[in-house]
Amino acid sequence: MNAAEPTMNAKGAKAAETFDQRFFAVFAVFAVFGFLATVTLLAQNQRTSADGPTLLQSNKCFDCHRIGNRGSRVGPDLSEIGSRRSADQLRQAILSPDSDVLPQHRFVRLVTNDGIAVSGRLLNQDAFSIQLMTIDEQLKSYAKSGLREQTILDKGLMPSYEGKLNAQQVADIVSYLGSLKGGDTGPSDAASIAASGVTHDRLLHPEREPQNWLTYGGGYASQRYSLLNTITRDNVRQLTLKWVWRPKYLDKMETTPLVVDGVLYTVQNSEVVAMDAATGRSYWTFRYRVPPSRTPT
Repeated sequence: MNAAEPTMNAKGAKAAETFDQRFFAVFAVFAVFGFLATVTLLAQNQRTSADGPTLLQSNKCFDCHRIGNRGSRVGPDLSEIGSRRSADQLRQAILSPDSDVLPQHRFVRLVTNDGIAVSGRLLNQDAFSIQLMTIDEQLKSYAKSGLREQTILDKGLMPSYEGKLNAQQVADIVSYLGSLKGGDTGPSDAASIAASGVTHDRLLHPEREPQNWLTYGGGYASQRYSLLNTITRDNVRQLTLKWVWRPKYLDKMETTPLVVDGVLYTVQNSEVVAMDAATGRSYWTFRYRVPPSRTPT
């Protein structure tokens, strides 16, 4: 028995060594496959992040939509779409865009009593007036008494991309849109629209357009003096209340509204409100959100 023990130990050691070699060989194979899968996944993610904006551009999505400071304001802003829509909802919006349209994204067609037709995204309306943004991004307000036709459009401007994009391209766009959660995509739609059309030359020469009030002091001289002469000492008593705007907040608020081409911009706390100067009806409200890193503790 003692003589056989070395033979048994040798066989056991050899078997253990063989098992270790096989185990490490199998482990190495799985490690290689795992590494290759990781590399493939990273490559797919990099391709997706690169192909997403390219596909949006080549399919003219920026003609209606906006991401950060790029694109049009006519359609929904996509800068934070990833935080508001699931992957399935994004896919459905690409393949069947008219199946689920939020009320604030509906388009309307108006025909004035003079026969002039205009279409745009519906922003606001009441019993007396309607406000919209036209295809060329102009804010317009119409009295309903001056309209002979008003139609909410069932079909929007966005076409279906079913059959125009393959499954991988749709997946790439969905992946890219899903990654848009605000971040550093640039100024939002409402923040940048206020400056639209206001040039440096206009700010230098406010006397050319006394109907507007482009800066806090009326001009760089800050004289706060209006050149309008329609209201005089003789007729000022004839002025009557046209409309009232009621802020959402009851906090004390002092502000100088700006007026640009018939649109009045004012603030309430950390919000900017754009209104039709003739009716007081709101076009949009932008709320500034302080980044968490800048919030006092």
